[in-house]
This record gives sequence, C-alpha cells and structure tokens, in this order.
Amino acid sequence: ALWKKEIAAFVLGFSANKKAQVGLIAATRDPDLNVRGIALASLGFMRMADTPLEVFRKNLTSPHWYLRQAALYGLRYQLHAGETGGMVSAVLKRLRDSQMDVRNEALIVLRRMKSKESLSAIITISLKDDHPHVRQSAAITLSAFGEEGEEAIPSLVEVLRDADTKVVEAAWVALRQITGNEFDRTYERWRDWYALEEAKYEYICLQHLESSFDSPGQCPKCLATLSRTLRP
Repeated sequence: ALWKKEIAAFVLGFSANKKAQVGLIAATRDPDLNVRGIALASLGFMRMADTPLEVFRKNLTSPHWYLRQAALYGLRYQLHAGETGGMVSAVLKRLRDSQMDVRNEALIVLRRMKSKESLSAIITISLKDDHPHVRQSAAITLSAFGEEGEEAIPSLVEVLRDADTKVVEAAWVALRQITGNEFDRTYERWRDWYALEEAKYEYICLQHLESSFDSPGQCPKCLATLSRTLRP
C-alpha cells in the first residue's frame, strides 16, 4: 500500500544503516510524488557523508514544487553549518521560484551555508519579495552573517519602513547583529547613523588610484568594482 511506502521512507530517515540509504536513494525515483519527497527529506535526516548531492540537485529543477521544496528541506539537514557542497548557485535560483514555500526553504538552506556568494541575491531578490514571510526570512538569513553581512546594511535600513511588523522586527535584529549597534528600531535613527558612517568613506579603483568616488559602483575606466576605503 502507498501509505506503507511513505511511512517506510520516513522511518528510514532515522537510520544510520547503509542499506537504508540505498533504499531511500532508490525511493527518490518512485512513481509517487509523496514517496519521492519523503525520501529526499529522509536522506537529509540521515546526513551520511557519502549521500550524493546530485540526488538533491536534480530535484531542485523538478516541475513539481513539492519536490523542489523537499530537495531543499533535505539539503538543510544534509549540509553541515558553513558547508555549501557546491550547491550555492543551484539554491540561489530557487529565490525566484513561483512558490513562496520553496523560496523560503531556499533561504533557510542559504542561512546554513552562510556563503558570501549569496549575499547580493538575498539583498536584491528576497529582501524585496512580494510575500512578507520571505522578506522576514531574508532578514533573518542576513542576520546570520553577522559582520560579514555589512553590504546589506543600507537595504536593511530601508526595510525598517516595511508595512509588516514582523519584517521590521527581523530587519532591526539583523542590523543590530551586523553592526553591533543597540539603537531602537526607528528608521530615522538608523538612516542618519548610516549617512554619517558613509561620509567617512570613499570608493576607489585599485587600478586607477588617481580618482575617487562618493558612492559604490564600477570604475568608469576598467569597469572593476570599486573598493571602499576610509577618506584620507
């Protein structure tokens, strides 16, 4: 019976047995979507070092949103904190998924990976998502970067004006975590502080030091990304 297969796939996820791993990998090809999804999640629960990440990767592009979400859910547990498994790019693509639950699950995986490679996409895509739950999750994910999430500061300051109070709360927590400041959540307080901070810096091209700029961007001569440095 189908329900027995689903239960079996779930239970196997709590096993450290090699045969159970082989069975779950086979179950990811089962004709039934529920069985395949449970198998993907259960493989992640097992967290066996030799589980092929390709099993998760190929399901990230499945036409079935349930399998895309299940693959991300499995990855959340399969990967150790700070580990990417070469999957950052594949997970980033899911930030534009049509399903809110998939977008949110992708952010949870990126939070676990904590790769600076993902910062720009989280800031420009997820922090501006149409769904408040995703925006909240994006702010929580940025908070996990701590000081390394510095480039998110101006965007998080603007999120303090979000209409959703939970999103504002998450942005405020992220700002405190990234900056170390203990300001209240007032937008004007953070905006004014950031303006004063930015006035201390200029932007230069390391290849063309004769010019400096007041804002980030690209060098007009070689198109290299400008570097931020304290004004002399």
